[in-house]
Amino acid sequence: MNNLQNTEYSEIFPENLKKYRNLIAFSNVIEKIIKEYILFDSEKIAIFYSLEFQKDKVLDEIAWGLNIDNYSTDLDRDVKISLIKGAYWIHSNKGTKNAVIAQLKKLNYTIDIQEWFEYQGKPFTFRLITKKQNNNPDEIKKIVQLIDSYKNVRSILDSIVISNEKEFKIYVGGYKKISVMQVREWR
Repeated sequence: MNNLQNTEYSEIFPENLKKYRNLIAFSNVIEKIIKEYILFDSEKIAIFYSLEFQKDKVLDEIAWGLNIDNYSTDLDRDVKISLIKGAYWIHSNKGTKNAVIAQLKKLNYTIDIQEWFEYQGKPFTFRLITKKQNNNPDEIKKIVQLIDSYKNVRSILDSIVISNEKEFKIYVGGYKKISVMQVREWR
């Protein structure tokens, strides 16, 4: 874009057109219009390369245009940008385990998914495993809604496993019995 700002457009004319003054004057007017009204804010023209510079309203409109599921205007700005940047990948991989996990990670949920063959469940079922301490029913409902919008249609959520890890010190004690026995020889 820098080259368009610094170039005189009449210089790129072929030699046989440079002799016409009215064409050069027309070129100068067009050049002025392009530089003042089109290229003055060229960083914002390339929207997807400059999401960090866009206003929140613009990000919301882009997300609406990309049809991002479960997008909310009250999300953090970094989360919005991350969802927009990953929208094409998510839509092209929708219905896969990786798409579900990636989308949940972008929304700051630490969840793992085990498919039925990984835990000997019924075919086409899966379960969620989370280490989060929050057992809020509203949050769990929200997670289930998110998963329903990104999972494969035939897959069924079997269970939600909330694991709480705690460190324990286990002390094991024991003793060894030592005995002396008298042995007799038989002859």
